[in-house]
Amino acid sequence: MFAWVRRLDHYFPVRYWIWALSVVGLVVTTFAWAKMGMDKSLAIGFFVLAAIGVRDLIQQRHAVLRNYPLIGHIRFLLEFQAQTCHTGNCPTGVTTQDPHRQKALVVASKADRVYHFHENTLLALKELVQAAGLAHPRDITASHIVRRTSDHGVKLLANLLPFVQPGSLLRGEMPHQVFRAYWPLANATSFAAVAPPPGEPALIVSAANDLVVSAR
Repeated sequence: MFAWVRRLDHYFPVRYWIWALSVVGLVVTTFAWAKMGMDKSLAIGFFVLAAIGVRDLIQQRHAVLRNYPLIGHIRFLLEFQAQTCHTGNCPTGVTTQDPHRQKALVVASKADRVYHFHENTLLALKELVQAAGLAHPRDITASHIVRRTSDHGVKLLANLLPFVQPGSLLRGEMPHQVFRAYWPLANATSFAAVAPPPGEPALIVSAANDLVVSAR
């Protein structure tokens, strides 16, 4: 980031600049429409952008939009595009075997972008680890992670996930239903599921892929 951008960011964060420009554009185009007879279409367009930015700032559902008004929507557009990656029709030519679509991937350019993306990812991870007062990412536990469970509620991940003590399964201690259902089906020498022991409940998977355990 340029030095002058960092200085400005200290007083007015860069992430608000696009929204601020839309507000300025609204003021200018509204004045030009009212005083100079300019077509009002441009003013309406800036009004819509400014209104979306205000909505992003006051809503409490999406932290990305609240912290990055207007430009945060780009992330959601990219996520929508990513929903086609598993179909072989990747528009960026990454996850596809189609030679025509592969032409969209410029390896030299993409390699440099991937390098910087990975570099920035590691820097962001470093900041998270330091903010948690830890020395290494391996020290992160479920007690350091908070998950939003509703618009107004959060819970520690440690209170949401089933955990077992080391060696519990080997000792036959099954504190949660999911382990009691799946552990008997595991085989150290094969990925194929084995039949549950006699007298144990049978495992049934419904059409909705829900786990159902019933007595035989």
